[in-house]
Amino acid sequence: MVKNSARFVLISEATLWVAGVACFGALLILQYERRTAAETEVERFLGIQLEAPESVPLLALTGESESLLHDLDQDVAATVGISERNVAEEKAGSAIGVLRIPRLQLEVPIYPDAGDRALEQGIGWIPDTASLDSHGNVGIAGHRDSFFRPLKDIATTDVIEVVGAASTTRYQVTDTWIVEPDAVHVLDSSDEQVLTLVTCYPFYFVGHAPQRFIVRAAAIDSL
Repeated sequence: MVKNSARFVLISEATLWVAGVACFGALLILQYERRTAAETEVERFLGIQLEAPESVPLLALTGESESLLHDLDQDVAATVGISERNVAEEKAGSAIGVLRIPRLQLEVPIYPDAGDRALEQGIGWIPDTASLDSHGNVGIAGHRDSFFRPLKDIATTDVIEVVGAASTTRYQVTDTWIVEPDAVHVLDSSDEQVLTLVTCYPFYFVGHAPQRFIVRAAAIDSL
């Protein structure tokens, strides 16, 4: 009986180990496919002229933008904003820009919304914030367990490049904050040309991340 019990334990442990390795392998393959697709989309966008979305002045945060800070989650499949009403996320096939952070070796496509599909493919422009080629507060969201993971190493004075349809704007990081999900003021409109990046925090956390990591950068030039 003792031998049978020990054998059962060994078999169970071996089964769990194999299952764990298989899941980890599947995750690596998924991440590789997503990054390859993102690189392809970056090349496509940089190779053609795309029409950028019109700038929408942010006079007051709408329900969608306000809910974004509450709903942004570390899981790749999580919803940003109210995705069940976000028709655009089902059409997130074409990027409207590219974001680069040279020091962190990050180059990722920007999609025209911050819904599920967009954040699986890259990062997303936050509705109701300034468009990529305009003055104001440009808001961009991404998942901390995928494309925005490098933000854990961001530093003030880092340069961020945002390539839009009509121009390329270079920003310099001025501040980073850790805020609560209801700190929607970070997306407030601005008379200055600034960039706000939003992701979940802590970067390494099991389950729904309780806070948000914010990067603020100011424009230094535009081409």
